[in-house]
Amino acid sequence: MLVSRLVAASEESHSCRNAFDETDYEQARLICRQSAELGDAESQTLLGEMYDRGLGVEINPVEVKKWWLKASQQSYLPAQNMLALKFYYGGDVFGPQSGWPRDYQQARAIWQQSAWQGVASSQFMLGELYLRGQGVTSDYSEAYAWFNLALQGGYRLAADSLIELSKVIDSEQTKQGQQRQAELKQKIVMTLQAK
Repeated sequence: MLVSRLVAASEESHSCRNAFDETDYEQARLICRQSAELGDAESQTLLGEMYDRGLGVEINPVEVKKWWLKASQQSYLPAQNMLALKFYYGGDVFGPQSGWPRDYQQARAIWQQSAWQGVASSQFMLGELYLRGQGVTSDYSEAYAWFNLALQGGYRLAADSLIELSKVIDSEQTKQGQQRQAELKQKIVMTLQAK
């Protein structure tokens, strides 16, 4: 029974993605909801995106949070990132949106999960939070560590942030940042090995 249910969820997930990509949002809504209710993280994410952008449905932040949280709890990185960005901006990059209070601590908690999985963009955003003191106490050493990890992971924007940070960080904070970077890197490796 469980195997047949997993196969059905996988087929519906594929159908969900196809309907979404083909912009057949009415069909996507039906298929994605079935697959999302079976626990498929990609379908949950796509369904949330439809509610976020009003694709075939009314915009509904409550539904967006519901589905993106479910996908995030399965460590589905696209949902984690989109949800964290909503909390970070209190909407999106263009401005606040109804139903999305700015919550740096929620954003940090979500980015922290994916940063431990080695996601460079999440590591970069943690560096930004520590650099700017958003939802955390400003900590240049911590920002230095996260920016360097992000840069090592291929996130090139971190180089610009390191240049900005170099204007305010002192040599002792840099040394502490290097030590912290080594600790974080070890923890990330251990997290990835445990998977």
